[in-house]
Amino acid sequence: MNWKKIKNFIMLGLLFACVIVLPAYARVYLEDFEKSTMFRPGYDYVGGGYINGTYLCPHSASTIHVQDGALYYDFSAEEKDGNWKNSIAFQKYISIDQNSYVDFTFTRDSIDNTGVYLCLDNWDSTGGDRSITPFHLKGDTITLGYSDNGGGETITYTGLTGHVAAYAENLPTGGCRVTVWLNGEQVYSYVNPYYTITAKQNQIQTQFVAMAKMDVGDTLPTITIDNVKILQDEGMPTEAVYAGDPELQFDYENGGMFFMSENTFPFHRVKSVRQIANFSHQVQTVENVLAQYGDADRYKIQKETLQPGEVLVAELLDNAADLDGVKDVKSFVWDKMTNLTPLVQGFGVEESIAKADRPEVLAQKLIRVGDTHPRILTTAAELAKVEQYKEDETFADMYTSLVDWRNTQNSGSYMTAGIPNHGSGTGSICDMIYDRATVWGYLYQTTGDEQYAADLMRDMVKVAEYDNWYDEVNYGGNGRFLYTAHIAAALAIGYDMTYDYLSKEENIVNRDKIVKAIYDKAVLPYLEFHRKDNRIGWSRRSDNWNMICNGGVGLACLAIGDLPEYQENCTIALNYALRGIRYVAEYFPSDGAWTEGFNYYPYMMRHGTDFFVSLINTLGDDYGYRDFAGMNASAADAIKLGGSKYMYAYSDAPMTPGKGTPFMLYFAKYLDMPELGYYRREQFKEKFAQVEAGTAQKKDLQSVLNFRDLLWYDSDYSNVPQNAGKAGYDDAFGMPLDSWYQGTGIVALHTDYGNSQGFVAANYGKNNDWHNHTDMGGFVYESQGEQWFIELGYVTYGWPDQFNDLLYRNKPEGHNCMIFNPTGANDPDQIVSATGSLVAAPVFGENASYFTMDLTNAYADRLNSYKRLIYLDKNTQGFAVKDKFSLKGESNEYYWFAHTKAEITIDEDDPTTAILTQNGKNLKVHVTGGEFTKMDAVRLFQFDELSSLSDPENPGITKLVVHATGKSGNCEITVTAVPLDDNDQGTLPDVSDIAF
Repeated sequence: MNWKKIKNFIMLGLLFACVIVLPAYARVYLEDFEKSTMFRPGYDYVGGGYINGTYLCPHSASTIHVQDGALYYDFSAEEKDGNWKNSIAFQKYISIDQNSYVDFTFTRDSIDNTGVYLCLDNWDSTGGDRSITPFHLKGDTITLGYSDNGGGETITYTGLTGHVAAYAENLPTGGCRVTVWLNGEQVYSYVNPYYTITAKQNQIQTQFVAMAKMDVGDTLPTITIDNVKILQDEGMPTEAVYAGDPELQFDYENGGMFFMSENTFPFHRVKSVRQIANFSHQVQTVENVLAQYGDADRYKIQKETLQPGEVLVAELLDNAADLDGVKDVKSFVWDKMTNLTPLVQGFGVEESIAKADRPEVLAQKLIRVGDTHPRILTTAAELAKVEQYKEDETFADMYTSLVDWRNTQNSGSYMTAGIPNHGSGTGSICDMIYDRATVWGYLYQTTGDEQYAADLMRDMVKVAEYDNWYDEVNYGGNGRFLYTAHIAAALAIGYDMTYDYLSKEENIVNRDKIVKAIYDKAVLPYLEFHRKDNRIGWSRRSDNWNMICNGGVGLACLAIGDLPEYQENCTIALNYALRGIRYVAEYFPSDGAWTEGFNYYPYMMRHGTDFFVSLINTLGDDYGYRDFAGMNASAADAIKLGGSKYMYAYSDAPMTPGKGTPFMLYFAKYLDMPELGYYRREQFKEKFAQVEAGTAQKKDLQSVLNFRDLLWYDSDYSNVPQNAGKAGYDDAFGMPLDSWYQGTGIVALHTDYGNSQGFVAANYGKNNDWHNHTDMGGFVYESQGEQWFIELGYVTYGWPDQFNDLLYRNKPEGHNCMIFNPTGANDPDQIVSATGSLVAAPVFGENASYFTMDLTNAYADRLNSYKRLIYLDKNTQGFAVKDKFSLKGESNEYYWFAHTKAEITIDEDDPTTAILTQNGKNLKVHVTGGEFTKMDAVRLFQFDELSSLSDPENPGITKLVVHATGKSGNCEITVTAVPLDDNDQGTLPDVSDIAF
């Protein structure tokens, strides 16, 4: 028995429902019970085995198989012998320390040949396997309290429906008491001296069985077990602990570590809580319930009473207070129980706003939609607005530019790669077919030119003919499902956009080939992936893979799910996608700034917003995803987290131009944020004017133009935003000038959002989250349209050990950070698991803005304390960074680093002053508390010859450095900078009066 897998089942919740129907065969949708139950037809463990990760114990020659997303139990004629053998068992493994409360209803359509029972199997290592059956209905007889040690009373019951509650509690004298209620009346109370609720490996099996007494030729009855509720008391919390590193798992065999990725809810919604439950069949006061737990004064509870079996999430006052001021804690709190499973699970504190229809409901909705196309990214009604919008000069220019871009693409057949790859430039089939499906599909719809559809059909057929849609050579199996989902979404969009062309008689064969490929090479592998119960996969992870893979296949299911031959599995897969994306949506910090950086964020959200829009257009419902505050708060991040040159390259992001994303118009349209539409429109106008003037090339328009800009365009975007010019907002675009991202731990400051703006951003949040670098305290600075202090960005994909913390670009000395007492190439220079905070809320002012980071945790092994002030002068675009730190011990060494593309000239007579020169512009920099030197952007200590690690080069990058040795006690370094005017004049900021 795979105990580790079984214990993982526990994490999916306390409340669930089960419906078992026995028509000509017993049929149970796997997604109804997946990962939380086991199916056991019959009573005898004969011929048991695993099917898609579910353990099956068939009776005798019974045939069990999985087909079309359903579990089939086929009764053979030989088995229909009049005995009670033909049954389906619905089993739930739970972890119990003291008590168990089970509550359910049943319905049957006959009496004589039906049965229902509830059984508790106790895997007791001291006394062997034991079981007790509080409720056992066969025909018109109920046996109560039967166990393998005898006992039991019988009563007659002829009802077709019933409500059953059973409570098993351990007794101080040994054994346990079992109490059963039927339809609200107590019918049984019995002390079993042999049975205790102390489970081997903390496992109690709660089993519900629906039975049918059958003879050959009999019509099988219908039996329903529903509204199942299981409560268990897992003992008192002993202390509040932090857990939740993204790489940790629940290791059931070695101490029980929390696997954040699978059960995540975001750190910004953390509370220290405890679940309490009314383990009785009467209404109880909260005071009486708490008396069972002790320390009643620790709980903050508004309610006065609890109903029988009711669970209440109560806040612990003292532990909750421990979180005061910890705004950016990476981990979250759960209560350490006497066993491994916390009662408050992934989304238990605040119920997720995401929802999902059951597969059969989704099927009905898709049936109602029928073969109406296009229907996913857009609709015929939306596309009809194109002619109206062409009267808008900017839209007309955008549309013409999109047509020009398409015409630059080689119309020949060059979709020839045998293995889909991704992210490798022009050779990427995934990206290529996605771009063509969206652009050519849109242009076919808006021009009626069938050449677009013909070219797209040709390429989709080529991709459909690939053996598979993942890189089997390099990654094996379905390991690179990112490719699969990418292509599935592309072909789904292409199929939807060109449906009428594909449905012409001469094209139907190709249409069917495309659809079958989507189903066979994406939908079925997607279902297989889920049914393998792959705990460490992308399906419930809180990173970009989740949204891309779930969203891509979900979008494909919306496109082809109305087709009868594919409908059942498509709706099952769509249900998975609707439920799965919530893990990444919940992980968004409530104030934006996606933790993986501005490389993964736009890539992820492009696929995510395509899926959300497709849900709205196809089913008329976004299933709660438009209401996720964190995603919505990220809408303007492409503006607020970048300067006029580059995006802030925090985490694994390249140093790349930014200022906009093609899905900005999604937020503008669907969330009523017209200022984003205005910004995106103005971006294009500016770049188009440069092309017209000859100062930019047509290809440069691609950076500020995407077909989604036309797809979600609105003529109202020409209106100046209402917040433009208000205090704290940009004069032109109405965007907040300064932003504090408490969840990720970033502050960004702007003088304006023009092309010569002053811009500063810095990171204090955490070193060890998805794709984070070890760089707490790192900053960037830009003024006069030049980025003076830069982030080097990510280590190029394909580089050996790309994510190793010891590589130069991943560690503090490769960022604009300080390092203390470096010991060698294997020294990470900061504590890799550290998180930081702000000393106080940032000061956002009209003349200057600043904030102070507490970075002590990152250097706790080397320093007593460390705080860093970051300052931006709104009038001069001057910049300051001030460091105050307390060194441990004597004779310490430290380095202060700032990377730049500029030429550095250090005053020979006064090494406290340097001039940085770039593109004919000058920046004066001054240091107090040290002297400047400069270094190439290379590591202090080279890797050993035996090391497998090596660094990519950083050509054209130099470091401005402050270096000191022999230091002890309290130290300060202040570096100030100001852009110089044409007369080489500029006033350095003065931050001496800012106390921290």
